[in-house]
Amino acid sequence: MQCFVGPIHRENPYPEGRVRITNLTFVDDLILFRPQEELLNRKDDMDVYLLGADKTVHWESDDGDCGIVTVPFGFITDLTSVPWVFRLFVSRAGPWLEAAVVHDYLYVAWNEVEGARPDPKDRKFADDIMFAAMTTANVGAIRKWAIYASVRLFGGWTFGRDDRCNYGDQTDPRLLYLKDVPKVV
Repeated sequence: MQCFVGPIHRENPYPEGRVRITNLTFVDDLILFRPQEELLNRKDDMDVYLLGADKTVHWESDDGDCGIVTVPFGFITDLTSVPWVFRLFVSRAGPWLEAAVVHDYLYVAWNEVEGARPDPKDRKFADDIMFAAMTTANVGAIRKWAIYASVRLFGGWTFGRDDRCNYGDQTDPRLLYLKDVPKVV
């Protein structure tokens, strides 16, 4: 997939300090788009999707802090990154999908914040957002803890990558059509 520049954030999506998330709400629907050319040109089992509209979650912490995380329109996701050997237990799409998309974004969002560097507390926040989102989506306890343990154990090598190839073509008319769908529905 050809890379395009995404939005440069004015606001940092990560909280200042460590937070313990106690509640998470999905603000809007998840709209995904897979360009035909990506379907036909994919390598192995790699599926690439673009967000057809912003995806926002609202979180609250035990000390009264709250915030929102908005995954921008055009963001590239591979759904839930699950090694093939574990796909009998956790498929690429399921009730944890929204959690995985927000988590994917938070693993790379520091690239878009001026002057930001990868910070272990931000990685922990991304993992905790995923856990809270899975709780909201009623993911079963065993799967939820297995997914969370996997990202805590193995996610570190992807969090610190300086990768700015995170957006598809935001001028694609097919994608622009989807951007307005949430306003119509």
